[in-house]
Amino acid sequence: MAKVTISFVTDTDDSKTTIESDPDRNKDYTGSTKTRFRYGDTAYFRIYSHEPDKLAVSTTDGELADLGIYAGSVADEILTFITDQTAETEKPVRSVTAYEWLGNSLGKITMQDSYTLFAEKAPSADNIAAVNISYTTSYRLYSITLSKRAFDEYPVMVYVRSEDV
Repeated sequence: MAKVTISFVTDTDDSKTTIESDPDRNKDYTGSTKTRFRYGDTAYFRIYSHEPDKLAVSTTDGELADLGIYAGSVADEILTFITDQTAETEKPVRSVTAYEWLGNSLGKITMQDSYTLFAEKAPSADNIAAVNISYTTSYRLYSITLSKRAFDEYPVMVYVRSEDV
């Protein structure tokens, strides 16, 4: 059985772009999430970016398909407020759906920008805080399919960058 390895690279100017395997679409015949793929299989991946409609994606091999922009949700992400009233999320935020302070409270949470949340009160040396937050996000979904090759191991590189505006 051939081993196909797919690696992802992002533009250095876009450090907040994240790429993940799509756990809902990469299923095997038992319904388990696939982590290994063979020639001919289609692998699905999500790209999270503050501007998912302005991505350019290329690959060293295989057939790429842009499947559009989808909504998603993130639950139970923990953010800390130690020295600043702001904290950054892992993925871009479209809207905050819930939050719960874990111990000390800094009041209301609002969005400052697509990756930054703002606490109503500033933390201090004796009042630092952590919050459990849930939010909606969006991502661009892609798939890649590789035709059979005469290699036991076959590396494929996918390059993601922001399009020039």
